[in-house]
Amino acid sequence: MRYFKYNGNKKTEKVASDMHYRSLTKEERKSVRRDKFFNILALVVLFSVMLIGTLIFLFWEESIAMPGNVVLRVLCYIGKGLLTICGFVVSIVIGILAASPLFALVKGEAQRIEKRCLSEACNHLREYYGVCEPYIVTKCYDSTDENFVNHDVCIFVADGELRITVNLIHGFVYNKNDLGCYAFNFDEIEVIEKQNDRLTETKLTAGDTVFVLGRRAMGYIKSNVIDRNVN
Repeated sequence: MRYFKYNGNKKTEKVASDMHYRSLTKEERKSVRRDKFFNILALVVLFSVMLIGTLIFLFWEESIAMPGNVVLRVLCYIGKGLLTICGFVVSIVIGILAASPLFALVKGEAQRIEKRCLSEACNHLREYYGVCEPYIVTKCYDSTDENFVNHDVCIFVADGELRITVNLIHGFVYNKNDLGCYAFNFDEIEVIEKQNDRLTETKLTAGDTVFVLGRRAMGYIKSNVIDRNVN
């Protein structure tokens, strides 16, 4: 087993992202601005309607005269509380209905470009660690390396080794999110499947190094490591 980590020019994390944004076409930039405009406008309409609707209900409640009888007064307070809740819920529904046509105009181009940017920002890391197909992305529930715990990880085979990195497929911009890469020889790993509460987990052990991964890891390792090593 060996561990290695990219120690190249740290500026690449920002440069990779900036280069991508600068490479956007005029139409792509226009689509991003359009999506952001309608998304902000829809949110403004949604919260404005919610606020106005709630205030109308509150002013209406205040205009209701309170009875002198103690029992009736208590019942009136309860009724006002229920009206406040109903007014808030109705205001949310009306706000959503009013903002829906604007949300429908958001084509999602900004999100698609953002995802593409994050992925391309990690090109240098994927190349350095040797990420290649077939690979899987699964959850790391536990590990002797605490940095990997509760992160999505990428598992792949490269140069006769099983390698585990943080999820470089979806990508990220900031270098601090790079957790390095663990590389295992096929004959040094032990893999078992275990049940934990309602989850089926895959436990990978190599000496003192342990990774507790998602269920899908077992099938991948069996097909691409165990069966290949047997053959």
